[in-house]
Amino acid sequence: MKSLISLCLIFLLTSFIIQKEEGTKYVFKEIGWQIVLPSDFNVINSVANSIDIEEAKKNSERPLSKTLISAFKNQNFLIASLTLPDNKPGNSGDEAAQKAFNNSYKEMAKSKDIKIDSSTSTKILDGVRFKKFKLTQIKNGKIVNSFVSLASSYKSYDFIISYMYFDKYTSDEIESLLINSKFAK
Repeated sequence: MKSLISLCLIFLLTSFIIQKEEGTKYVFKEIGWQIVLPSDFNVINSVANSIDIEEAKKNSERPLSKTLISAFKNQNFLIASLTLPDNKPGNSGDEAAQKAFNNSYKEMAKSKDIKIDSSTSTKILDGVRFKKFKLTQIKNGKIVNSFVSLASSYKSYDFIISYMYFDKYTSDEIESLLINSKFAK
């Protein structure tokens, strides 16, 4: 009887572990980051079909960027990318990106029935500190969608993770994926 109970317990634990690890693990060697995406995320781009940033660094005079992964689930998305910082004086990619963002923000703010709310904070993922920027659109008192950008200077790169969600469930799911992602120490 004890062996039957032990066997059932082992079966339940194994089932739980297998169920918890369901999905595909993606590993990005440049920065030593790995993330597991569930099977219901449709990966449309990953590091396997992106440029080799190390080779491109030798042959380029502009900041280089590389998409590590782009994945969608319904209309929700998750994108992670690396940019090699441009250290030339007077040539700030951050300024251009901020200007483009400000222009699109102004366009959204023109809508009379949609309100925009934004916040900034810090988020820690496996010991790595990210600046977090969140932009939320609200219509008739309800959240329509939220866009989140996490940015960190990490291993000589600007590492940016962006995601957009339209419902609380997907928000929680993406947050959980990121919290459980790992960086090589």
